[in-house]
Amino acid sequence: MSITLEAKILAALQPGGMLTIATIALTVQIAEWEAKRVALELQRKDFAFENLRNEWQITPAGRRAATR
Repeated sequence: MSITLEAKILAALQPGGMLTIATIALTVQIAEWEAKRVALELQRKDFAFENLRNEWQITPAGRRAATR
């Protein structure tokens, strides 16, 4: 996987924490709306998911994709 916004967000989620969109945006240094857009793309690909507290986590498929 090349260094895209998707890859950067997966890298931010890789340690296993639950991050809000605001935290992801700060970590990756992008706007919150852009972080949300990319996170939703990752969710559609089953690489990440949002829990009921609006925190994002990486999935096993996302971990595999992040290590490619």
